[in-house]
Amino acid sequence: MHGKQPTIKRNSSILFVFLATDDALQGILGLHIYTSAISRETIVRSHQIDAAKTIQLRITEEWARMVNLKRFISAMEDSFEFMHCRTALLGMVANFEVALKRFRRTLWEDGHLGPNTGKKYAELHYKALLHWAFEVVQKSQCGSPSMLARLPDTCGEVDNARRLRNLSLHSNFKYDDRYEADAIVSPHVIPRFEVNYAAGVQNREPVFLTNDRFEKLAHCHIELLHILHNTIQKKFYGCQDDYNYAREGKIEELYRMVSGRRDVGV
Repeated sequence: MHGKQPTIKRNSSILFVFLATDDALQGILGLHIYTSAISRETIVRSHQIDAAKTIQLRITEEWARMVNLKRFISAMEDSFEFMHCRTALLGMVANFEVALKRFRRTLWEDGHLGPNTGKKYAELHYKALLHWAFEVVQKSQCGSPSMLARLPDTCGEVDNARRLRNLSLHSNFKYDDRYEADAIVSPHVIPRFEVNYAAGVQNREPVFLTNDRFEKLAHCHIELLHILHNTIQKKFYGCQDDYNYAREGKIEELYRMVSGRRDVGV
């Protein structure tokens, strides 16, 4: 059952970006949860492995390394959560950044960001894009009362993920002075930081994201994506209906969430 249709048709370009990013973010979160569960099962079964068993790890088209399987699993057990959360964070932030770029570019092309005739579009860096997105959703009524009440905290966590991404790319995922100094300052945002980050900055310690923390950051990105999309459609295109999975008849397309395609075989 598809339910009632929106009273005003949504902008299709904005909708396409939203749906693609929503599937991608949920796919990253789903894959994270799945592989975390698989890793726990693998660790349990590792006790049954022959201590002398070796495996070949191919690292290029020409080179391979032989490693002891039991020691390999033990090393993965020690570092899996750290590396897994770090890798998932990079993919999540990259997808969200591209979505904001495409949202803003579409609005500019449609003339909603001021006159654009004869002008060249000025691409913003990610911090400025987030600041723009936070301004768009301020005073938004798109979302449940609880979603809107925690929106300043949600925005703060999304910006926190941006700064953590920067640490991963530029500081080998170790705290530095810019982690705190680079936080977005806005009356509509509650800045968020990792627990014990101050000592981490002072001692240049590695960032250790736990599964719970990554999942919290993922929830915030998905929630902000929905609020931002609905706000853009309402504010700039006049669509009064928030996107709703049940009302839109969107089925549980797990294969699209995981693969980003219509089906895995495409």
